[in-house]
Amino acid sequence: MEQSTAIAAPTEADTGSASSSGKSGKSAGRIRELELLRAFAIGAVVIIHATAGATVEAALGSRSQLLYLLVNRLSLFAVPIFILLSGIVLFYRYSKHWSLSEAISFYRKRLQFIVIPYLLWSLFYSYFNPWFYKTVPLSALTPDLLLDQLLWGTSSYHLYFMVIIIQFYAVFPILMTLIHRFPSLGKALPWIGLVLQAGAYAYRYYGGGLEHGASLAVTYAFVFAVGGWIGLNYDRFRQWLDSYSWVATAAAVAVGSAYTLLHVVSRYGIKFGWETEAVLFHLYGVAAAAGLLVLCRHLSNYKGISRFLTSIGAVSFGIYFVHPVLLSVYRAYWTAPPGSLSYLWLTIGGFFIIFTLSWGISRGIKSLPGGWILLGR
Repeated sequence: MEQSTAIAAPTEADTGSASSSGKSGKSAGRIRELELLRAFAIGAVVIIHATAGATVEAALGSRSQLLYLLVNRLSLFAVPIFILLSGIVLFYRYSKHWSLSEAISFYRKRLQFIVIPYLLWSLFYSYFNPWFYKTVPLSALTPDLLLDQLLWGTSSYHLYFMVIIIQFYAVFPILMTLIHRFPSLGKALPWIGLVLQAGAYAYRYYGGGLEHGASLAVTYAFVFAVGGWIGLNYDRFRQWLDSYSWVATAAAVAVGSAYTLLHVVSRYGIKFGWETEAVLFHLYGVAAAAGLLVLCRHLSNYKGISRFLTSIGAVSFGIYFVHPVLLSVYRAYWTAPPGSLSYLWLTIGGFFIIFTLSWGISRGIKSLPGGWILLGR
């Protein structure tokens, strides 16, 4: 399944910035645990990319391949978590106050802080990747090809997520308007998302196919809708987490283990079908979000850890955009035989080096006047 192997990105600056009047787990008008969750999710994104090559380069059946595969697949919760986070924050933030002026402001901010950075980074990777990897001559990058890459996020392996999230932003004001007019729709959000996503998958695999399916928001409609439902009922959801934290944690471990095991055994020819993988993939994202939120709510009580993770989450958008180019350079100049101890240390070191550099560069750019042009706000 394409969605399970492609890697997602963080959402924009709204994630974790919903205003709030509660006390527990919230700070300075922000839902603190969501800010911390963003840090874990962007760390998982970099882990996936840092270990992706190792999962296929290491010898089949070797202990090193098993290690890389376990780490890589266990980190795949990052894809749906960022979408779920967007749903939570957007619906939470605008559930009480919504109007035409709010909708206009919403679109203006997304155009300025999401679409413009995406345009620039898409253009950058359209030229960087062919030049660095010498895949096609730069003269072959015609306006039609650049436009196609922009529309579907194909100039780099990670940009498809921007296309998905922009689609969700495009329909969100319509959804919020309908929910304000017909409140019962809010209660049915997960079911509506499930029907839409199931229909898209059915058409994709049993119908006429779904072109560019991995870049279509409808293939994540259920996760976004669950996030929206949580956002509309966040205080109740937080109380449930506090009362049943062990359930959330156990569910995350159980579903994550099942999803990872499915990928491990598939390397030995044992297949369960795309349906099983699709269900586990999306359930893992939802379960992992709940389990990690339990952890984040505990960590938010420790100021040092909370500040550290918050500083990462605050620039997750930048880390997402920056890290692939750094990883490309790192892999090109530091190599070792797959399966060797040196290869293991280069893979581990690659994650820490790339993550730290991406974090530092993003913080530097964000501090510059006009830094929003590249990294949003």
